[in-house]
Amino acid sequence: MTAIELLFFILRLCLSIGLAIGLWNVHPILGGIVGIGLFLAFPRLVTILVGCFGDKPIGKPVCSDGCCQNDDYVWIRSEGGVPICKCKCGIEYVAESNRFLKIDSAGQRQAYMVWSRKDEWTIDKGGIDK
Repeated sequence: MTAIELLFFILRLCLSIGLAIGLWNVHPILGGIVGIGLFLAFPRLVTILVGCFGDKPIGKPVCSDGCCQNDDYVWIRSEGGVPICKCKCGIEYVAESNRFLKIDSAGQRQAYMVWSRKDEWTIDKGGIDK
């Protein structure tokens, strides 16, 4: 289904809902107005739902040196299905779920940043969940 087809499907669905409400309770024209209102409110409803249920991190945090941003990371390898990236400063990180872990010189993972919908990227004080 293309975007245009989806748009017309949503328009027809909203108008049908409005028309059903209008025939059931009030006047069909008021139902049509309700349907058009639903159609116009649809993008806002989608953004509200995505905001409520979308809890995946967007981008990567600033590196521990404070120099590198989201676009400065390069994915270098994957270990056991977990991607490992390196910033321009040469520091390696692991992205696991909503955590961003720093890999030290011995290969140990250290808690670095955690992402939440409320605070976005913050310092991870809770350590690694295992």
